[in-house]
Amino acid sequence: MAENSNLEIVSASSDHVEWIISMARKEGWNPGDNDAIAFQQADPSGYFVGLINGKPVCCVAGVKFNHIAIIGYYVVVKEHRGQGHGIRIFQHAMNYLNGYNIRVDGLLIHAPKYQNSGFKMAHVNVRYTGAVDNSTISCPFVCAASSVPFDKILQYDARFYADERKHFLAGWINTGTTDCLAYMDKDTVKGFGAIRKSVNGYRVGPLYAETTQIAEILLKSLCQHKSDCRITLDFPETNNHGKALAEKLKLVEVFKFGTLYTGEAPNVDLLKIYSFTCH
Repeated sequence: MAENSNLEIVSASSDHVEWIISMARKEGWNPGDNDAIAFQQADPSGYFVGLINGKPVCCVAGVKFNHIAIIGYYVVVKEHRGQGHGIRIFQHAMNYLNGYNIRVDGLLIHAPKYQNSGFKMAHVNVRYTGAVDNSTISCPFVCAASSVPFDKILQYDARFYADERKHFLAGWINTGTTDCLAYMDKDTVKGFGAIRKSVNGYRVGPLYAETTQIAEILLKSLCQHKSDCRITLDFPETNNHGKALAEKLKLVEVFKFGTLYTGEAPNVDLLKIYSFTCH
């Protein structure tokens, strides 16, 4: 425990953020290829690394939106675990996010640890993965999200995140994803989806839709023409329509995890979330 006193916690440089993403890869979290760029744009000051003699040994991200913040990328190098570094850097991020309703997504086995830090379970999520058909699909209602007025996308996303993620979405649409699409009925957004290349296949998220049919059209549109299109979906366990779609596509359930908040869980329509963006 004595080594803890030598830990220096600093705001992450761009190189440090690349290291954070590499740690996520080692942990098997399957981050997207451009996650480092897109996520840091959301809150450039919210990424932290713990250094010992100038060498990073732990990390965490605490990203602020308007009212909600999210903690992620919480990792300690294996050789340095059990020395209190994780607790220190986690608390550093919590202090940085003071005053926000803080969200964390974590495996159910870790939920008691977060609950001891003041988090409350909001809902359980499920992850599905598998290879999907990448054949061509044509739908006149689907267009590039970049062609839709940004405020419309921002407002639609806020329906399911209960906060405006302005900087994050701008980065996500323009640099963080391989494809980002909207389903438009005249001037109204009825669905929004994104896909990004990751270590293993592709991550889909977010994927919001007013109906399961729209979700399926968007998902197939996102997957078309992509070689070896193995995808990952993360959505609330209560969304039975999401389960039915995943099973229709012959995806396989991998594990369940929880979403927890320090404050009240936002009032959002979980049944229209077919995949959210895991940080």
